[in-house]
Amino acid sequence: MRLLRAELRKLRRPLTLWVLGLGTLLSVVLAWGGLTNDHDYLASPGYRAPAPVSCADLGLPGGPDCARQLAVYQRVATAGVKNDIATTLRAIRRSAVLDVYVEQPLGAGAMAGGLMASLPGLALIALLAAGHAGGEWTGRTLKTVLAVEGRRWRFLMAKALSLWLASVLLLALAWAALAAATPVWRAAFPLPVHHPSLQEQWAHTWPVLWHAVLTLAVFSALAVTAAVLTRSVVGTLTATVGTILAALIAAGFRTVSDWSPATWVSAWTRFPAQANVVTSFWARVSGQPTRAGFQQPHLGWAAALLCLTGFTAACWTISVVWLRRTDIA
Repeated sequence: MRLLRAELRKLRRPLTLWVLGLGTLLSVVLAWGGLTNDHDYLASPGYRAPAPVSCADLGLPGGPDCARQLAVYQRVATAGVKNDIATTLRAIRRSAVLDVYVEQPLGAGAMAGGLMASLPGLALIALLAAGHAGGEWTGRTLKTVLAVEGRRWRFLMAKALSLWLASVLLLALAWAALAAATPVWRAAFPLPVHHPSLQEQWAHTWPVLWHAVLTLAVFSALAVTAAVLTRSVVGTLTATVGTILAALIAAGFRTVSDWSPATWVSAWTRFPAQANVVTSFWARVSGQPTRAGFQQPHLGWAAALLCLTGFTAACWTISVVWLRRTDIA
């Protein structure tokens, strides 16, 4: 506990405040942009009346026959536009049914969880780890730390735990900011759909949140491993983000997708279905949205959890073995 408290005190630095502020701001901006689109689309789908045509456009000479053809054309074109408008409005209303959760204090937690358990959260954790873990090598402070705490595995555990706690705080702040903005969203962007009850909001949010918290632990373990292997600030950031981007690319190939950590994260987290409000940045590598609003990958959540646990254990083992064999100058 003493070592963990020391590591948490190290996180009280400007970089941490910038990361927390950036994550919070990103969540609010994405919610604002998506709800603005919902409101604007519902107010005006953006279709125009059919363009006027003449007898010359139809290749007909003037007269009664041309007038009848023009009338038929106008009726068909108008019906087609009305059908397009109706189809678009139905799609927008389906989107609004999902986006309305962002206008509720409890429901907004699903957006915070989805963002932090996908690429934005990973990038912010990598940035934190670059200064918090990679900085120990760049700043040449690691030798001093290990002189006080000689058991290197305890040092790595404290780094990973402190980084994970900081990421959970980031998720909580993003949720708090979104919840605080909900009165503004409801007043500025009223959506003509059913507003979910507290029970419906919690049922929508809780699965995303607790899956996101465990996903953040995986990201933290990966970032610490990257710091141990690269022993630099830039290397930590590059290796962490690069590993996940490579995993996302691999997940796009059917033959290896089940072996990609990106697929495991997708199957475990089951990000909320995308609507006009962007609730996650992750490739849809294992399934399609369902009526419940979540992806249903063919890889089950239990198998995904087992794979992620193995991945985290592998990261931990590599970190401990590598650090033990590294000569700290």
